[in-house]
Amino acid sequence: MMITKGLHIDKEGNIALFPDIVANRFPESIRKRVFPVAVGGPCIAGELAARRHTCVMFGSRDKAAAAACSEAFSTPYYHIQPTDDLMSLELGVAMKNAYTVAVGMAYGMLTADEAKADMHNTAAALFAQGCYEIRDLMRLVGGNEQLSSALPGAGDFYVTSVGGRTITLGRLLGSGKSYAQAELILQGVTLESVQIIREMSRALRIWERKDLIGPRSFPLLRMLIDVVVNGKELSIPFDEMFKGA
Repeated sequence: MMITKGLHIDKEGNIALFPDIVANRFPESIRKRVFPVAVGGPCIAGELAARRHTCVMFGSRDKAAAAACSEAFSTPYYHIQPTDDLMSLELGVAMKNAYTVAVGMAYGMLTADEAKADMHNTAAALFAQGCYEIRDLMRLVGGNEQLSSALPGAGDFYVTSVGGRTITLGRLLGSGKSYAQAELILQGVTLESVQIIREMSRALRIWERKDLIGPRSFPLLRMLIDVVVNGKELSIPFDEMFKGA
């Protein structure tokens, strides 16, 4: 069982998933008999420990392995849906970390504004755009794009946006801090979102060079790359994302 979220982009622009990387390190004698099973979906550990109803997906390259683990771990309060679409599952739960930074940026912008209004409108718009882009990524890699609006997509994205270190990073960036300043403030905190954004920066360059995507695709992800990787000031491309949508 794997609960670690992440992905790696190789020099050809292919996405390497953690479960596959681990499986490739198994001894050859068991490689075709033992299949890692990944967990994805909205699950706050403290809530699960308190036996709150929690719904997730278990994914594996081997559907029987996903089904067997789902049956073994299911309880009256832990509801598990098995899938053999490991790519869509892992892509969704990894990318939600990146896009949650954008939602945090919206709330961070409020601290730099004297207005009394909140920033829920902005946060919701960025959440929606993140879901769009996760869907487009799933489609690009040949996955099931419907999972972008299911548990490993919008579901996991929502619960991550409720709070935590990823939202905190976004708030700092939204309040006007550079990534370097935010990183210093959060020194010692593991930021999976940053690694995902860096990997996707490489992916977009390779995919664009191969004419798999255009230069204006994934505008929210490109904005995150500009701020986190390239050190640019925050500028949310609202017109690019929503004008004429």
